[in-house]
Amino acid sequence: MGKIVNLVILIILAITSIGINIILEDINLDKVTYTMFALVMVYIIGKIITEEALIKKIKQSKSRYSTRKVINIISVIIALIIVSNIWVSDPKNLLVTYGIVGAGLAIALQDIVKNFVGGLILVINRYYRVGDRIEINSVTGDVIDIGVLSTTLLELNEWVNGDQATGRIITIPNGQIISQNIISFTRDHNFIWDEISIPLTHDSDWKKAIQELNSLLIEETKDSSALAEKDISKLEEKFYLERRPTSPSIYLELTDNWIMLQMRYISIVRERRKTKDDIYRKIVSLLDGLKNVEIASESYDIRLKKEDGLLTK
Repeated sequence: MGKIVNLVILIILAITSIGINIILEDINLDKVTYTMFALVMVYIIGKIITEEALIKKIKQSKSRYSTRKVINIISVIIALIIVSNIWVSDPKNLLVTYGIVGAGLAIALQDIVKNFVGGLILVINRYYRVGDRIEINSVTGDVIDIGVLSTTLLELNEWVNGDQATGRIITIPNGQIISQNIISFTRDHNFIWDEISIPLTHDSDWKKAIQELNSLLIEETKDSSALAEKDISKLEEKFYLERRPTSPSIYLELTDNWIMLQMRYISIVRERRKTKDDIYRKIVSLLDGLKNVEIASESYDIRLKKEDGLLTK
């Protein structure tokens, strides 16, 4: 409906410019008329014919969204080129005009130009797409929109734990991709390694604990490990990647206070908190039923010294 309304408005403006041109017979109004009809044709070919034809063939909503964005950018560029040729007839003057306008805009609108270039880089290189989870300039979030000048994120973390949304919407200038590192959680895969630390007392049967905990991890992460195997195989086709084990593992670290068991496993990116919660609950139930296995807590040594008949710490 919105496209039809926009098209009708453009056609009305074009017809109006024709009427005014007939009445006033001004050459400048000729150019206005040509400009309006050029915009109408670009809109019909780009937004209505091309976009609708492509969108019907695309099933995924993310791909449809990206296609619309690309068509919008191309349509704007084509419209600018056509309008420039209408208003500047001499090719030499046209090149000079392009150069002067380009230089002036580059100086006066440095940030906007940088953001526009960043937007083009995103379209070409696809560092991230709508729906990806990224971190850029210490801001983490899910990409919900990629515009010509900026990217919109649904913020994660901050005061909320477990990679969950805060509810805040953050707009990041696209120019930041030129100077900032882009950390992607989901660009070419959907898994992430995570860890849980369990401290045991020194007199605990740590061998039994490792055996039982490892069995628990294997059962709880079998689906995510299988998915990771497939994703890693795809990554190896695109990047040089050393094969890493996807099965859970437990590492032991001995400290003065306890025996630390570091449990490493694979989780689906967007299920990290739920997976960790499920594993923690199973661990608590498991350790409650194991004999000679006890979770350690931090302890303090307090020494008392007697001075003049008084005890002091």
